Amino acid sequence: MDQAAYERLVHFLDVPTLERLLAAAVPGPVQRHLLPGLKALKFVLPQALPGGVYASLRPGLHWQKAAIWLLLDLCIDGETVCLPSQIEERL
Repeated sequence: MDQAAYERLVHFLDVPTLERLLAAAVPGPVQRHLLPGLKALKFVLPQALPGGVYASLRPGLHWQKAAIWLLLDLCIDGETVCLPSQIEERL
């Protein structure tokens, strides 16, 4: 990934956007950590597994896979980040 692509992701994948997109699955705050040396972003959702992975009935690894699927299914059109189902609404 080149620097311009990383900066674009940093711009579009901000905390308010992720909180809005993930609100139905994981209510609560989203923490974003930038890792510019790796050209990576790390998102932490403290309330995703209440009480920790062993105290929760929510499967941690499955949620990680679901989060990756959700992010890979996003459309970045230069203006907003939207789910594919929302693209038709914007046309």
